[in-house]
Amino acid sequence: MDRIRWPEKFPKEEMMISVIKKTITSSWKNNLTIDDVNKWIDNFSGRVYCPDDEKKMALWMLCNFTYYNENEVNHLCRMIYKNLLHDIAQREGLDSNEKLADAFENIYFAAMGNAGESGGLLLYFFRQESGISIDRFCYPSAIPKDEAKTVVFIDDVTLSGGTAIRFFHNNLKAMKYKCAYYITLFASHEAVNRLTELGINVLYCTLLDERDKCFSDKSIMFLEFQELREPARRIAEEYGKILAPDRPLGYKNGQYCFGFHYNIPNNSLPIFWSDNGWYPIFPRKEKIHNVKQRNNKFERYI
Repeated sequence: MDRIRWPEKFPKEEMMISVIKKTITSSWKNNLTIDDVNKWIDNFSGRVYCPDDEKKMALWMLCNFTYYNENEVNHLCRMIYKNLLHDIAQREGLDSNEKLADAFENIYFAAMGNAGESGGLLLYFFRQESGISIDRFCYPSAIPKDEAKTVVFIDDVTLSGGTAIRFFHNNLKAMKYKCAYYITLFASHEAVNRLTELGINVLYCTLLDERDKCFSDKSIMFLEFQELREPARRIAEEYGKILAPDRPLGYKNGQYCFGFHYNIPNNSLPIFWSDNGWYPIFPRKEKIHNVKQRNNKFERYI
């Protein structure tokens, strides 16, 4: 059975477990326990390398997972609200609180996506953190159709930009507006460029690039241990082929390693979130797209 050649300076398992314990308590602040961690690493049974090596690599990837708890998501909502205020003030030449307040009489906020998706939940957090009047929030179909308004759509992540483009095509094609914004917590260069080409103003808290992809040449995760990047990719991909055959390294080969307290993006590695015969460390709540899928879910309650 193949073995991984570990660099001399690579941290020991005991140290990584200690780091994860501290991270759960001080940063993630969720209900995870070390028992959950152990159950998760026990998934790695030696499919690619010997089980001990796979588990050691899994611990390293878990140490590098970024989990945004409720307080951190709220903080990101405050950041993106400040970015929006600044952009509107600059764009429209507003130089006082009074003028900015007047401008908000013609700004409408809506979630990106369908009802029940993460955009709606994030819109709730955004409203709480911004203090904007609730009458400024509505469904896209309820936004008044006049040329004096600014429309703002909010979402948590846009990486390929495809979902957002389809949404704008379906909802803004026949709508008259002065200015349209797409505000999001995380975006990629590709998504920003594609949406900007459509005349959409994109604002974000964090712009993701190749450094954020787990197995890219510029990956932050393996910056000091380049020789481990390919073994880690092999492990994640081989198990990913079983867990999510159409997205073994995440949706559209995302290779990301982050998630939110309310859900994990499908662009992140399936080894973290899949429950397909697997014990997930961060379970992902998958979307139910039709009645047949919903009915299948009822079996667990019968």
